[in-house]
Amino acid sequence: MVTGDNKGHTYEKKIVKILQDRKLVPEGATGAGSGPGTDVVFLHNKKQFKLEIKNNVTSPDYGQKRLIPYLEGKKWKWNWAPGVIDEKITKYYTSLGVLDYLNKKNITPNKYRKSNNSLTLKDVKQDQENFEDKTYSIGNEAFVKFYEDKADYVQIGKGFGLFHLKSDKAKLGTDKFNGEFILRFRAKRHTTKNNHSYSFFAVLKCKKVVKKSKYNLEEEQNNTFPPIQP
Repeated sequence: MVTGDNKGHTYEKKIVKILQDRKLVPEGATGAGSGPGTDVVFLHNKKQFKLEIKNNVTSPDYGQKRLIPYLEGKKWKWNWAPGVIDEKITKYYTSLGVLDYLNKKNITPNKYRKSNNSLTLKDVKQDQENFEDKTYSIGNEAFVKFYEDKADYVQIGKGFGLFHLKSDKAKLGTDKFNGEFILRFRAKRHTTKNNHSYSFFAVLKCKKVVKKSKYNLEEEQNNTFPPIQP
């Protein structure tokens, strides 16, 4: 059981309090914590805009989607799990040729080829080794796609500041977020209690933020606060 706030929660609370002190959030807004929704909504000219808050944008995983191998003739191929196949970010991955990339690697999995009861620890580790790939570069647009229904702006700690994602909806003059990303392929164990409880995933990872924003919601040092007016 996790007690107290981790660094991400602490940073989120810090940014929300700054917005609250400036009367830039709707009355009663406290932030959404670690849930799947928008972190907080801020007000500009009486309109609401969704804000994602990240203490460190390079540590988390984004857009993790499960993949399932299937046998076509004598060759194993890959497709998305039924529950994610129609999601926007998954379709975007497909449009970039992610499935084609995996299929060309000719990976023969142990999981799905063998019965659950016959899988050994050696089989698990072999699947992890064969599927692991951190070389697939993917454009910044994948991050924008992932967040387009969740946030309009993102505030990033460590001095990076405030960026818009798809567009500068509030017309604040913010820079568009620009990062360097990879799509990591990994076989992830759900538990170590048995050898069959693991899945194959594609995971979006940010390697670095290209440049700092000219605006920052943090009121420290000589940062320029964005021209947000309630």
